[in-house]
Amino acid sequence: EALRLAMCASAIGVVVALVYGESWTWLPVVALTWALAGIADVVEAPRASRALTHGRVRRAIAAVLVFHYVCLAWIFFRAPTFDDALAVLRQLALLETDHANVVPVVTLAVVVGFACHYFPDGTFRWLRVRFTTLPSAAQGAVLAGCALVLRELAHPTIVPFIYFQF
Repeated sequence: EALRLAMCASAIGVVVALVYGESWTWLPVVALTWALAGIADVVEAPRASRALTHGRVRRAIAAVLVFHYVCLAWIFFRAPTFDDALAVLRQLALLETDHANVVPVVTLAVVVGFACHYFPDGTFRWLRVRFTTLPSAAQGAVLAGCALVLRELAHPTIVPFIYFQF
Protein backbone atom coordinates (compact mmCIF):
# COMPACT_ATOMS: atom_id res chain seq x y z
CA GLU A 1 0.00 0.00 0.00
CA ALA A 2 2.91 2.33 0.65
CA LEU A 3 3.96 2.01 -3.00
CA ARG A 4 0.42 2.79 -4.18
CA LEU A 5 0.26 5.83 -1.89
CA ALA A 6 3.64 6.99 -3.17
CA MET A 7 2.36 6.50 -6.73
CA CYS A 8 -0.70 8.66 -5.98
CA ALA A 9 1.50 11.35 -4.42
CA SER A 10 3.75 11.24 -7.47
CA ALA A 11 0.70 11.53 -9.73
CA ILE A 12 -0.37 14.64 -7.85
CA GLY A 13 3.19 15.86 -8.37
CA VAL A 14 2.65 15.46 -12.14
CA VAL A 15 -0.32 17.81 -11.99
CA VAL A 16 1.60 20.30 -9.84
CA ALA A 17 4.56 20.14 -12.23
CA LEU A 18 2.27 20.70 -15.22
CA VAL A 19 0.63 23.71 -13.65
CA TYR A 20 3.49 25.39 -11.79
CA GLY A 21 6.75 23.85 -12.99
CA GLU A 22 9.03 24.42 -15.92
CA SER A 23 8.06 22.77 -19.20
CA TRP A 24 10.35 19.75 -18.67
CA THR A 25 9.71 19.03 -14.97
CA TRP A 26 6.67 16.80 -15.46
CA LEU A 27 8.61 14.18 -17.46
CA PRO A 28 10.67 12.73 -14.58
CA VAL A 29 7.63 12.82 -12.30
CA VAL A 30 5.61 10.81 -14.84
CA ALA A 31 8.49 8.33 -15.07
CA LEU A 32 8.55 8.06 -11.27
CA THR A 33 4.77 7.47 -11.18
CA TRP A 34 5.02 4.70 -13.78
CA ALA A 35 8.01 3.15 -12.00
CA LEU A 36 6.19 3.11 -8.66
CA ALA A 37 3.12 1.56 -10.29
CA GLY A 38 5.25 -1.12 -11.97
CA ILE A 39 7.11 -1.92 -8.77
CA ALA A 40 3.83 -2.13 -6.85
CA ASP A 41 2.43 -4.53 -9.46
CA VAL A 42 5.49 -6.76 -9.24
CA VAL A 43 5.44 -6.75 -5.43
CA GLU A 44 1.72 -7.56 -5.34
CA ALA A 45 1.99 -10.30 -7.98
CA PRO A 46 2.15 -13.90 -6.82
CA ARG A 47 5.46 -15.65 -7.32
CA ALA A 48 4.14 -17.79 -10.17
CA SER A 49 3.15 -14.73 -12.18
CA ARG A 50 6.49 -12.97 -11.69
CA ALA A 51 7.87 -15.16 -14.47
CA LEU A 52 5.40 -13.44 -16.79
CA THR A 53 6.84 -10.02 -15.98
CA HIS A 54 9.33 -10.22 -18.85
CA GLY A 55 6.52 -10.77 -21.35
CA ARG A 56 4.48 -7.98 -19.81
CA VAL A 57 7.39 -5.57 -20.05
CA ARG A 58 7.88 -6.46 -23.71
CA ARG A 59 4.17 -5.91 -24.40
CA ALA A 60 4.25 -2.59 -22.55
CA ILE A 61 7.27 -1.40 -24.53
CA ALA A 62 5.58 -2.49 -27.78
CA ALA A 63 2.40 -0.62 -26.84
CA VAL A 64 4.36 2.55 -26.04
CA LEU A 65 6.27 2.34 -29.33
CA VAL A 66 3.10 1.80 -31.38
CA PHE A 67 1.36 4.67 -29.57
CA HIS A 68 4.22 7.06 -30.34
CA TYR A 69 4.43 5.90 -33.97
CA VAL A 70 0.70 6.55 -34.44
CA CYS A 71 1.00 9.98 -32.81
CA LEU A 72 3.92 10.82 -35.10
CA ALA A 73 1.89 9.73 -38.13
CA TRP A 74 -1.05 11.88 -36.98
CA ILE A 75 1.17 14.96 -37.05
CA PHE A 76 1.84 14.47 -40.74
CA PHE A 77 -1.73 13.39 -41.43
CA ARG A 78 -3.33 16.43 -39.77
CA ALA A 79 -0.88 19.13 -40.85
CA PRO A 80 -1.94 21.17 -43.88
CA THR A 81 1.59 21.10 -45.30
CA PHE A 82 4.75 19.11 -44.76
CA ASP A 83 6.48 22.26 -43.46
CA ASP A 84 3.75 22.69 -40.84
CA ALA A 85 4.29 19.11 -39.69
CA LEU A 86 8.03 19.75 -39.38
CA ALA A 87 7.27 22.92 -37.40
CA VAL A 88 5.22 20.84 -34.94
CA LEU A 89 8.11 18.39 -34.58
CA ARG A 90 10.56 21.26 -34.03
CA GLN A 91 8.29 22.66 -31.31
CA LEU A 92 8.10 19.23 -29.66
CA ALA A 93 11.89 18.94 -29.78
CA LEU A 94 12.17 22.19 -27.80
CA LEU A 95 10.21 20.53 -24.96
CA GLU A 96 8.23 23.73 -24.52
CA THR A 97 4.57 23.09 -23.88
CA ASP A 98 1.56 25.31 -23.63
CA HIS A 99 -0.53 24.72 -20.53
CA ALA A 100 -3.66 26.51 -21.73
CA ASN A 101 -5.73 23.34 -21.34
CA VAL A 102 -4.69 22.76 -17.74
CA VAL A 103 -7.64 24.50 -16.17
CA PRO A 104 -8.77 23.67 -12.62
CA VAL A 105 -11.57 21.35 -13.77
CA VAL A 106 -9.18 19.34 -15.95
CA THR A 107 -6.65 19.23 -13.12
CA LEU A 108 -9.34 17.95 -10.78
CA ALA A 109 -10.37 15.30 -13.33
CA VAL A 110 -6.76 14.07 -13.64
CA VAL A 111 -6.34 13.92 -9.86
CA VAL A 112 -9.64 12.04 -9.45
CA GLY A 113 -8.60 9.65 -12.22
CA PHE A 114 -5.29 8.92 -10.52
CA ALA A 115 -7.01 8.49 -7.16
CA CYS A 116 -9.56 6.06 -8.64
CA HIS A 117 -6.72 3.72 -9.59
CA TYR A 118 -5.88 3.36 -5.93
CA PHE A 119 -9.39 2.44 -4.77
CA PRO A 120 -10.27 -1.26 -4.72
CA ASP A 121 -13.15 -2.57 -6.84
CA GLY A 122 -15.31 -2.90 -3.74
CA THR A 123 -15.37 0.89 -3.43
CA PHE A 124 -17.05 1.26 -6.81
CA ARG A 125 -19.57 -1.48 -5.98
CA TRP A 126 -20.31 0.35 -2.72
CA LEU A 127 -20.81 3.63 -4.59
CA ARG A 128 -23.09 1.96 -7.13
CA VAL A 129 -25.29 0.51 -4.36
CA ARG A 130 -25.45 3.90 -2.61
CA PHE A 131 -26.35 5.64 -5.87
CA THR A 132 -29.16 3.20 -6.66
CA THR A 133 -30.67 3.65 -3.19
CA LEU A 134 -30.85 7.45 -3.58
CA PRO A 135 -34.21 9.05 -4.32
CA SER A 136 -34.86 9.84 -7.99
CA ALA A 137 -34.35 13.58 -7.48
CA ALA A 138 -30.95 13.03 -5.86
CA GLN A 139 -29.90 10.66 -8.65
CA GLY A 140 -30.92 13.32 -11.17
CA ALA A 141 -28.90 15.95 -9.31
CA VAL A 142 -25.81 13.71 -9.26
CA LEU A 143 -26.16 12.96 -12.98
CA ALA A 144 -26.71 16.65 -13.76
CA GLY A 145 -23.54 17.48 -11.83
CA CYS A 146 -21.62 14.84 -13.79
CA ALA A 147 -23.00 16.25 -17.05
CA LEU A 148 -21.86 19.75 -16.08
CA VAL A 149 -18.36 18.50 -15.27
CA LEU A 150 -18.20 16.64 -18.59
CA ARG A 151 -19.34 19.76 -20.42
CA GLU A 152 -16.57 21.76 -18.76
CA LEU A 153 -14.02 19.12 -19.74
CA ALA A 154 -15.16 19.11 -23.38
CA HIS A 155 -13.24 20.83 -26.14
CA PRO A 156 -14.67 24.32 -26.82
CA THR A 157 -14.85 23.82 -30.59
CA ILE A 158 -16.04 20.84 -32.55
CA VAL A 159 -13.14 19.21 -34.34
CA PRO A 160 -14.29 17.62 -37.60
CA PHE A 161 -13.71 13.93 -38.17
CA ILE A 162 -10.30 13.63 -39.78
CA TYR A 163 -11.40 11.53 -42.76
CA PHE A 164 -13.99 14.12 -43.79
CA GLN A 165 -11.08 16.27 -45.00
CA PHE A 166 -10.40 13.98 -47.96
